[in-house]
Amino acid sequence: MGNLITQTTILSRFGWSKTLLDQLLGDPDIRKKMHGRSNMACLYSESRVISAEKSEAFSFAQAAIAKRKLASQKAVQTKVANLLAAVEVMSVVVERIEKNKLIKLAIDAYNERNWNSDMPANVRSDANFLNRICVNFIRHELTNYDYSLEETAGKVGVSVAVGKIRAKVYSTIENAYPMFSQECKHQLYSRSVAQ
Repeated sequence: MGNLITQTTILSRFGWSKTLLDQLLGDPDIRKKMHGRSNMACLYSESRVISAEKSEAFSFAQAAIAKRKLASQKAVQTKVANLLAAVEVMSVVVERIEKNKLIKLAIDAYNERNWNSDMPANVRSDANFLNRICVNFIRHELTNYDYSLEETAGKVGVSVAVGKIRAKVYSTIENAYPMFSQECKHQLYSRSVAQ
């Protein structure tokens, strides 16, 4: 019978799947109790495996698998392109409010989220810190940012789409609130580096 190899070894060879193994090889040549295993090992003659790999049926199966993979890749590319096209035409709306009111609302929101902080935010907090919490407040409370992200969640190409949505949102915030332009650029850069 020659050299025997396990089902696991066959499945690690190029082009094999459990379905193909069952179709081309059928039952194993020997079932053998192996030390340390509760189930029987399925052993196949290596020459029978090699012969199956040279068969027309194996070649046909490989061609069918390659065709399915190509079709799947094309479908993924189409989904990604469609998602990015939707992001491109997506409208981002930023509500505009007076700067002092915005700072107060951003401080209140920050302190509510960080109620146990030793250093609550206030109007005398560091200017960079205030800019950061204002942009965060605008992004989460005064735009449709969260809704736009929910729309893309779970879709193919989401990581690219999220980056484009963020860029669009920060650009819109910059246009509505030019005084936060530098902070918008900083946050967008930080988020793109973190991905």
